[in-house]
Amino acid sequence: MSEVPESTLTEADWSALEAAGMATMQTAGGRDWAFRKPTKAIYSAYRADSSSQDKAKATDALCELARACLLPLPGETLDDVRRAWDALGEEYPAAPDVVAMEVLALAVGPHEVRRRERPGSSEKPSGTRK
Repeated sequence: MSEVPESTLTEADWSALEAAGMATMQTAGGRDWAFRKPTKAIYSAYRADSSSQDKAKATDALCELARACLLPLPGETLDDVRRAWDALGEEYPAAPDVVAMEVLALAVGPHEVRRRERPGSSEKPSGTRK
């Protein structure tokens, strides 16, 4: 794995991105990517696309969710960052999927999601429950 270059974002850049709604900053393909949290509409489109009969649409659904949440870095336009995102997927096909999983997790919010067991039950699942 190659070393990621030091970010050139200033404190003012970080503040501007946060003011624009940035929820996470990810690094992949040698650059930073800023994302806002998926809206209900973006998440709903992802759900519809991911269950589409069109295999290409279903396969690309997760990356498209992240693409819809991209925010341009200072000095970039939204078109610039989307072209760069598409190029990342061409050069490193799995990278957008890995980054997009982090963006998808933002739709859960700051809530911990974990399985709970009934008090006093065994920690081992029964034969009927897998």
